[in-house]
Amino acid sequence: MYTYKASVIRVVDGDTVYVDVDLGFYLRQVMKLRLKGINTPEIRGPERPEGLKAKQFVEKTLAQCPAVVVKTDKIGKYGRYVAEVWYLPGSDDPQAILTQGQNLNQVLLEQGLARPLD
Repeated sequence: MYTYKASVIRVVDGDTVYVDVDLGFYLRQVMKLRLKGINTPEIRGPERPEGLKAKQFVEKTLAQCPAVVVKTDKIGKYGRYVAEVWYLPGSDDPQAILTQGQNLNQVLLEQGLARPLD
């Protein structure tokens, strides 16, 4: 599993975000992430109210974070990196985020905003 410091650029929906990843050596890459192991309701169609609630939760939560930590090891079938996202409001220190922060994927499950993905 690869671990990177990143900043959130945009929340697409409750389980998809764009991040600017710090690859080291002054290299950065914008990546589209799919949150690993979870599925949130869609923001279109009959699930829209629940989907928007999940999206707004992610936006509000990550807006407090100057940086997040991304853990990924593969690309999914739609070209998105499948990842865990760790956050700690107010912190941009990757070590602090990993040791004191929370796993966004798990928080969405605990809040009832996502279902486990088979």
